[in-house]
Amino acid sequence: PLGDYPYDIRDPSVRPPLLPPPPRGGYRALTVDVGGCLLTPAEPVTTTYTRLAVVHGFTNVTEASAKAAIRAGFAAPPPLEQRGVRYVGDGKSFWRPLVAAAMGGA
Repeated sequence: PLGDYPYDIRDPSVRPPLLPPPPRGGYRALTVDVGGCLLTPAEPVTTTYTRLAVVHGFTNVTEASAKAAIRAGFAAPPPLEQRGVRYVGDGKSFWRPLVAAAMGGA
């Protein structure tokens, strides 16, 4: 289940879809964008993190601190038990600490 997150919210960091509507019956594959190859954010990632941090009461987050945390997260080697693979399963083990650090250690 997807939970209670409001999946129909509008966020200025997300551009309107540029692709045509899905085919009848939906898609049968999922791809992941790599650094702006297919998808381009409407604003820099650090701007999005900073804006959302303020909305949620994290006033100590700056674009510079978010950028430093994101860079540190990508620069850190994956845990040994992951055998050199950054994303395992749903990738939460990588993204949760990175996002927490970018939000000022939230």
